[in-house]
Amino acid sequence: MTLQRVVVMCQRRTACCLCASRGVPSGRAGAATRLLLALLCSAAHLSAAVNTSAASVGEGPVDTWAVIVDSSRYWLNYRHAANALGIYQAVRRLGLPDSRILLMLADQPACSPRNVHPGRIYLAPGAGAAGAAAAASDPANLLPQDIELDYRGREVSAETVLRVLTGRHLPGTPASKRLRSGRRSRVLLYLTGHGGDEFLKFHDQEELLATDLAAALAQMHAAGRYGELLLLADTCQASSLYAHVTAPGVLALASSKLGQSSYAHHLDATIGLHVVDQASYHLHHFLTTRLPPDPAAADGVSAAASGGGSIRGSGSRTRGPSL
Repeated sequence: MTLQRVVVMCQRRTACCLCASRGVPSGRAGAATRLLLALLCSAAHLSAAVNTSAASVGEGPVDTWAVIVDSSRYWLNYRHAANALGIYQAVRRLGLPDSRILLMLADQPACSPRNVHPGRIYLAPGAGAAGAAAAASDPANLLPQDIELDYRGREVSAETVLRVLTGRHLPGTPASKRLRSGRRSRVLLYLTGHGGDEFLKFHDQEELLATDLAAALAQMHAAGRYGELLLLADTCQASSLYAHVTAPGVLALASSKLGQSSYAHHLDATIGLHVVDQASYHLHHFLTTRLPPDPAAADGVSAAASGGGSIRGSGSRTRGPSL
């Protein structure tokens, strides 16, 4: 019943990390080592092949799911969409199919009239300037042609996130918009947006509270909806989001501690905004450059990255490049 906590403190324009985990040695060397082990562990889980044979009747398959949430709207929060899409790209590259990824974007900066690269989102330094002359093939673009967006705009709310986690959906919710994990599943929950002391803001109008998140994870465990769960939070005061989590089998990684801010990584002069946050940038870089891609997914993800697509959607899962 112990929550393992690792706090990533990405200071401005550095990759230095400190760890605040029970039983972890003090000092930056030990902290960085354990952070790396945690990332390797999570990446190995994401890239693991699906084992469809249960160890015993009723336990279900060993599979991996990802719930990726961007809670911010408005053009100035471009970086939060890039954070989420970067993680989406990384887990697909490691072999996780769209059928087991729930992608939730509160806004679509790719479709904004302010975007000088319509239908494209970038996080790599200098990619915005390079994208100005990019042809249809643009591997730096985070928005693939075959993106599957499950929740968009006002659909993305604190209530929706809690319903997805607990499985308490409204009648008529399609299977493609449900987290169909089991008691042996490995679940990645990634949250990015504006946060504070024990809350994550949605649309600058409502909040997901740490107590509600903890209750949802407890319900998930009681209902057998995960075997292991990795919570990644890239917000200000991110570690406060798991302050009340007591559900077993949960590993939490955060970009900031209580009272600390989570900083953007770099400004793209062409786009005119900071385009990604530090923790998400380094995590994306690690997962996409230090780990080999899944052979079955590599070609598909590479093909998906060639060419900018926009997002359209309604009440069901969205797929495709058209607006």
